This record gives sequence, structure tokens and C-alpha cells, in this order.
Amino acid sequence: MRSLYVADNGIKWRAMPHGFPAWQTVYGYFQRWSQSGVGEQVNQALRKDVRIAAGREAEPSLGLMDSQSVEMAQKGALNRESMAIKRSKGANDI
Repeated sequence: MRSLYVADNGIKWRAMPHGFPAWQTVYGYFQRWSQSGVGEQVNQALRKDVRIAAGREAEPSLGLMDSQSVEMAQKGALNRESMAIKRSKGANDI
């Protein structure tokens, strides 16, 4: 959930969805879990479960990365707007 919320909203703490605790509480947990590695451990466990449910091996056998993604990640620009697909002239919208 954290990854999806962060990716969609860029951690707008004061805009937490209704039903969540106060933003200060969520932020405190986020900070502690980020610093202790809990968030990464949960993400890895969920990734394995999703891969197994999809009929794949728990661990990927290959990883791909392009130079544009690396450059953008280093600049802190990985978000939906910065990853927009560039269309060539005359490309049809489908």
C-alpha cells in the first residue's frame, strides 16, 4: 500500500485518505519503518507472493534497467509525469 500511495501522491502527508490515522502518526511509522528496513522487507515478501501466485519463481532470474530510468532515479524524478511516453509524429492514439 505504501508504495502505491507514494507513487500516486508523492507522500502528501496531509492528504492521507479517510480511515487512516492522523498524518503525523502515519509519517512517524513511515520514518521508523524506512530507517529500520521494515518497508523493504514487506515489499520483498509481497513481491515473492505475487510472483508465486502468477506461477513464476519467487526470485526473478533477470533484471533490466535502461539509462534513462537510472538518470531519472538519480535526479529523484521517478513519477508518472516524468515517465510519460513520448510519441513519434503521426503516432495514432489507441
